[in-house]
Amino acid sequence: MRTLILGLGNELLRDDGLGLHAVRLLREELDGVPGLGLDLTFAESHRGGLELLDLLSGHDYERAIIIDALVGEEPGKIRRFILGELELKAGPGTRARAGALTPHRAGLLEAAALARKLHLDFPQEVVIYGVGAADPYTVGERLTEPVAAALPRLIELVKREIVAPTLEGYNLRHGYG
Repeated sequence: MRTLILGLGNELLRDDGLGLHAVRLLREELDGVPGLGLDLTFAESHRGGLELLDLLSGHDYERAIIIDALVGEEPGKIRRFILGELELKAGPGTRARAGALTPHRAGLLEAAALARKLHLDFPQEVVIYGVGAADPYTVGERLTEPVAAALPRLIELVKREIVAPTLEGYNLRHGYG
């Protein structure tokens, strides 16, 4: 399954750089590992909204896993969203609460809708992992303690998500179980 692993953020703004840190760790662990049979592309971006169309469309990705910091969540708390469910919650002409938790994800619903309307190639499955940010606005390259502490668990969850379609007992909505 052709999969994009996309880390979002700004590494100069402490916890906002979470997605970039995570995708780099995932690349180190998974890129080029023989025997996995996975077609993975790793990418980083500081962009958001409609600008993400350049990364998400036109590459024949079947799936995208997006990693970002979340504003307004308990620091260090890991959340998992499915883009299709956010669209259902948002309804026509509205913005899902979860879609506005981070400036990088604001507009992702609109990007997906525009891709469909323009008949652009867009991943069928988009899963978003986020971690509550303690400090996404202060200049600094280091993650805060609660976010840094959540990073190993986040990496494990995303690694499971990456290999999940090849495992029995997985479903998109609930992960494993």
